[in-house]
Amino acid sequence: MKKFISILVLMAVLLSLCACVKPKQQEQAATAAPLDVASPEAMFGHIDQTAPVNGLFQIWSVEGLKNMAKYPDADIELLCNINAGGAAIAPLGTKDKPFTGTFTGGNFTISYITITGGEEGVFGFIGVNKGTVQNLYLEEVTFD
Repeated sequence: MKKFISILVLMAVLLSLCACVKPKQQEQAATAAPLDVASPEAMFGHIDQTAPVNGLFQIWSVEGLKNMAKYPDADIELLCNINAGGAAIAPLGTKDKPFTGTFTGGNFTISYITITGGEEGVFGFIGVNKGTVQNLYLEEVTFD
């Protein structure tokens, strides 16, 4: 019986220690900046935004949009809606290097983007196109 009571007392002490630790853990969690699990950074942050991987350029950010013009022969896949906040990008495809890949928009929208730096007579999100563009929506596009 004494053993049983000793075990109960020991368990009570351990539980009270756990109760003391929890508020500190909660305090630390409250001060950390929460990450929205539905944000593109949380979902796609591991995907390279500087160059295609195995010929496929998956884009989820303004950084990816800015870099895609460097790879007019890549297949491009848009992974989410992107509000570019007025960011300037070069057209994809030029007279010398037309876009020859496939741009799969996934029914997503790129909005508030400025197309700049195109060649004379070449303008648009896709400057010179000899590839395929499908299921892509553009809104609030400005040409500079």
